[in-house]
Amino acid sequence: MRWCDIDLETGLLTVRNQVLNDKTNKKLIFTDKLKTNPSYRTITLPDILVTKLELLKGNALDTDFVILSRESEMCNPRNLSMNFTGMVSKYKLSLEDLKKENSNIETTNYMQLKQITFHALRHTHATLLIFNGENIKVVSERLGHKSITETLDTYTHIMLDMKNNTANLLNDMFINTIPD
Repeated sequence: MRWCDIDLETGLLTVRNQVLNDKTNKKLIFTDKLKTNPSYRTITLPDILVTKLELLKGNALDTDFVILSRESEMCNPRNLSMNFTGMVSKYKLSLEDLKKENSNIETTNYMQLKQITFHALRHTHATLLIFNGENIKVVSERLGHKSITETLDTYTHIMLDMKNNTANLLNDMFINTIPD
């Protein structure tokens, strides 16, 4: 991701490039070739992320890449993923185990997380959008899927949860309004 792909004024991110790891030649390749035509897309960013990106950009080095390696060069996607997984693993312990390791640790803002990969954030993102009622077409376009069928096939389990949730919601709404 490059700063030129992010419009902080409008809160839009344009997906038009990717970084590939050429294992044969042991180098990173920055390319404008994406997997499918729908992979090229523009998505809206939440205000909270725009604010964080503005802060990050204010401290950015003189480069167009948003995320850099330790050497201030284009970041290897594999390294980014491994670093993310390592950071999340710090938050896997239960509160009890965490306090056993360090009784003086502050746990007020501690979130116990399941192990999650960087790519799984994509699924979490889609799941949260669907579960909170976002239009499936919007979610599909945001993910760069070829069709809503691909999105529906991938996230059918969420739809079933939503159906159960709907029944519970209706039950809660009417439980005290229908006379015996």
